[in-house]
Amino acid sequence: MMNYYLGHDYLHRMRCTLMLLMNVLVFSMQAQVWIPIPSLPTTEPLKTIKFIDLNTGWAAGENGTILKTTNGGMTWTAQTSGITNTIRSIFFLDTNNGWACGDEGTIIATSDGGSTWIPQSSPFTTQYNTVRFVNTTTGWIVGNGSVLLKTTNGGLNWTPQSNQGVSMWGLEMLSTTNGWVCGGFNNTQNSPTLLKTTNGSTWTYQTNSGVSSFLTFNDIRFTDTNNGWLVGGNGTIRHTTDAGATTWTGQTSGTQFELLGVDFISTTKGYACGRQGVMIATANGGTSWAAQNTTMTAGSLWEVDMINDTTGFAVGDSGILQYDVYTPTQAIDLLQPNDGGDIFLVSNKRFIIWQVQAGISNVKLQYSTTGNAGPWTTITASTPAATGSYAWTIPNTTSVNCYVRISNAANNNVYDISDAPFYILNTAYGVDYSVLTSAQVTTSPPQITVSWVTDANALQYIISKKLPSDTSWTNLDTLPGSTTSYVDANVAICTRYEYRVIKTTPLVTGYGYVYSGIDLPAIDFRGTMLLAVDENFASPLQTELDQLEKDLIGDGWKVIRHDFPSTAIDTTVKNWVVGQYNQSSDTVRALLILGHFAIPYSGNYAPDGHAERVGAQPADVYYADIDGAWTDSIVMTNNTGNVYTPNDLNDGRWDQSVIPSAAELQVGRVDMHSMSGFALSETELMRQYLNKNHSYRHKINNPARRALLNTHLDNSLFQTSAVAWRSFAPMLGSSNIAATNTNGCSGNGSCHIFMDSLQTRSYLWTYMAGGGTDTSCAYPVMASSHCINYQLNTVFLQLYGSYFVEWAKGGITGTTDHLLRAPLANAGMPLATCWTGGNPRWYFHPMGLGESIGFCTMLSQNNQGIYDPGSMQWMGGIHMALMGDPSLRLHMVYPVTLLTATQNEAMIHLNWTASADTDIIGYHVYQADSMAGTFQKLNSTIITGTTFTDSLPSLAPGNVYMVRAVKSETTPSGTYKNMSQGIFVAKPVVTTFTFSGDGAWSTSSHWTNSLKPPSILPAGYTIVIDPILGGECRLDMVQHINPGGNLVLLPGRKFVLEADLFIH
Repeated sequence: MMNYYLGHDYLHRMRCTLMLLMNVLVFSMQAQVWIPIPSLPTTEPLKTIKFIDLNTGWAAGENGTILKTTNGGMTWTAQTSGITNTIRSIFFLDTNNGWACGDEGTIIATSDGGSTWIPQSSPFTTQYNTVRFVNTTTGWIVGNGSVLLKTTNGGLNWTPQSNQGVSMWGLEMLSTTNGWVCGGFNNTQNSPTLLKTTNGSTWTYQTNSGVSSFLTFNDIRFTDTNNGWLVGGNGTIRHTTDAGATTWTGQTSGTQFELLGVDFISTTKGYACGRQGVMIATANGGTSWAAQNTTMTAGSLWEVDMINDTTGFAVGDSGILQYDVYTPTQAIDLLQPNDGGDIFLVSNKRFIIWQVQAGISNVKLQYSTTGNAGPWTTITASTPAATGSYAWTIPNTTSVNCYVRISNAANNNVYDISDAPFYILNTAYGVDYSVLTSAQVTTSPPQITVSWVTDANALQYIISKKLPSDTSWTNLDTLPGSTTSYVDANVAICTRYEYRVIKTTPLVTGYGYVYSGIDLPAIDFRGTMLLAVDENFASPLQTELDQLEKDLIGDGWKVIRHDFPSTAIDTTVKNWVVGQYNQSSDTVRALLILGHFAIPYSGNYAPDGHAERVGAQPADVYYADIDGAWTDSIVMTNNTGNVYTPNDLNDGRWDQSVIPSAAELQVGRVDMHSMSGFALSETELMRQYLNKNHSYRHKINNPARRALLNTHLDNSLFQTSAVAWRSFAPMLGSSNIAATNTNGCSGNGSCHIFMDSLQTRSYLWTYMAGGGTDTSCAYPVMASSHCINYQLNTVFLQLYGSYFVEWAKGGITGTTDHLLRAPLANAGMPLATCWTGGNPRWYFHPMGLGESIGFCTMLSQNNQGIYDPGSMQWMGGIHMALMGDPSLRLHMVYPVTLLTATQNEAMIHLNWTASADTDIIGYHVYQADSMAGTFQKLNSTIITGTTFTDSLPSLAPGNVYMVRAVKSETTPSGTYKNMSQGIFVAKPVVTTFTFSGDGAWSTSSHWTNSLKPPSILPAGYTIVIDPILGGECRLDMVQHINPGGNLVLLPGRKFVLEADLFIH
């Protein structure tokens, strides 16, 4: 019995082996590659392709591009789509009838093969990803935000269909009733989206895909009702043979790169394409997959369309590729890596691809890191030649001079070697996408030296320069990768410049920026700050609000305050803001909102990419945009997921997802609403914030000038921390950045390192990114509970993660202690937070030379590409908001103390105790007729002592003086005159001098309060003669009274002039 089964198993294995060999030989007898089609009529990246026969096909992509061929891809002609949005899917039923869809709710159709394209009515403005029709009337579209649309009249009307999907990409309709959809990860279902319909109307979520990893299914293809394949992130391939009745089975793709498209021409033969130009093929239904050469090792291949065994096309960022089959002309031909410049990352899997002539059974693979002469390290001593590819796990042997050698395993003299070197590099993280830039300056001669931290992988640096007001860069030089500085001698003292350093490496492009200048002058007046306050705070916080106004004035701002009811709506506040701006547009520059009122909502998107959150976002930038056109007549949210705030027509929520015009104002908000986890009430939390704001400005809280940076999310989103690295270096210096990575931490030990640092040390800036919730970032590394229970010693925070970008409502109803606002409620130092990491990036480098965080907020909101935005998709997104006071700056100076003002005759003498800071070069004195008035500087040159005399004081009853210390501030960006907070003293001038004693005029004690008039009485002053009863006033000196001055002798009083003396 056993022998029978052994013999049966042997025969079965032999039969399987022969079948596998036959399938492999299909690929190995002839070389199969993908050749770029030259001379296309566009250079736009392409996203989609569809052929209806061997000759006729269409391709489409960015900027509304549509191309058509009628000769099998030999030549292509451009068609007029009438749109500029990206087209992500194109589909044709026949030579005439076709449809395309894409960004911003684009749907267009043609009935004449594309000669004319007609827009179709679209119910939403979201991104549509795939369109499919089964006949000329019945079709479907899927897209972001759970969008699944159906038409039964050729697209004249599209009706949403209810579903549980998330950000859907793949669509396969086998008939009017039978179809499949796949897409993004669904947190509720804990799996990537997979939906099925058997009636064309209702869609059932499929929970048996066999995948629970956080990834996306990007495409799906069935060859019949039973046999289907899914492809997605991390090289995932899943297969069903029973229409999904049982769990889909995994197949080994051999790649870790995301697969974006799949096509099968039979149940055995199929192709998949994806990131980094990956193309893989199978001849046995996916039991094994082998790589095919595309000549692309960067960029993406988005879709593949196979017409038959020998004809197929793929589209991607570099254009159109055509499948080519040919007979190899040499025994062994190494196809990849071959041409040079390929980047193989350590620990990743990359394909080595080759073609061989018949007769070679196995090949040996080796590599060298020192050139094409070896020495050679064996990758594998023998692997079947017929497979045509080998998935190589890249070793940690970094080099920019790597070669692969492939040889006949039976004859080492038959071989081929890469034609040019490729690179083995470590994965690039945020710091690699940055240039850690700083600047050193000299005055004699005037020059600015821009320097940066060396990068061993750098090939070159491009240095550019502009003035802050310029809208483009001027290139200064291109330098070798070994260079670490550039000297700019074409500069002037007291002028602000901005520099950009672009680093090119084999793997990534890095950016660095620095504001710089030499001895920039102190700023006396920063503009007008509008202060919008919840009226519920007006009475209980009167002292703190008065203190805030005084602090703002003391930093060079004029303040206009208005108290609003907590029920005020955004248009009411906006009308007030615009009115104030129009009255004095040359000075109104900022708005600080205190409270949870008049929160604008706008747009129809999810900045963090979670489709279930698609909808309107809180948009305080609405107030910053004075003259933009904000509408409420277009957007209608369609989302069956957990939407924060739906957006509908005329519902008081604006349509715009991107700022309609440039922001004119710096806007920030302090909002303590729904912080129920804290012991203090909303009012007391606001009081606490205002007091610690005061403490920071006056350097009572004095954090160290350094930054803490947690690269937690870099392990999965490699560029994320770049936003922090490139800002921290010019602000604080690269040596003052403390970097940690809590990714993979466990328990309260390693996970608490980050929070422990914020409690035991102090930092001006902190950056944290990780998987988020409404109240956490990379939990348990950072959470709102930490803000409740611990005192955090950092002032400014950049935070990035899912969900908590929606700061106003806190996500799910009832959520409190929202993470983006919780640090402001902390009892420690935090004063400002923002959500930034990649959608898009923010830029804070101007703070290194004295600019405010509000200035940097507005700079980031208005960025249209002059700075590397990271994600282009939401550049200028309305979600970009600053939590905190926009006027806050980086470098505080100890103010003067013990300021006094005394009057002597008609003069005011000011005295103060010197600032305790270092490098103080002197003081400026300002005067205003009241705290609400305009402060004018009284000294023409800097005061080096601690006294000042105002010989012509204002006679206004609210006369007030302000003294500010001036420091010569040297930072990693340059030098500038930095001033402390102003310290005030009110001094109403005594304008009536009363002689109330008995005796000589010249004796001070004979005058009330010993205040004797000057010998020349100015206009506006009065002398009153009122000696004591029985006494006299004896003029013993010459007294001049200028026009406008007065002398009053009270009735019955004795006034005596000594000989030769007079009043003039």
